Amino acid sequence: MKVSQVLQAINEGQFSDAELRQINNVLVARLKAARSVKAAVAKASLEVGMTVKVNHPQLAGRTFELVEMRRTKASVRPKGDMFGGYNVPLSLVEQA
Repeated sequence: MKVSQVLQAINEGQFSDAELRQINNVLVARLKAARSVKAAVAKASLEVGMTVKVNHPQLAGRTFELVEMRRTKASVRPKGDMFGGYNVPLSLVEQA
């Protein structure tokens, strides 16, 4: 079954509530697994103290120092500053 067929069947109400919940659970589990793999890869390639960039329009063109890594987020502060900084998702942090 193609995506367009599934979407059409959902819009036409051909699935019961239980079936829609089951579809939702499968999709959420798949998205969470992909997100956790991406975070694990980012954690493996980064170390505290590294110079990094944040892939976000508000922080574009700036370099940061990686201060701390937690399970899903990283703390970064602007290079050379002692105070301030941002908590950003690991998926947005990349090595400079």
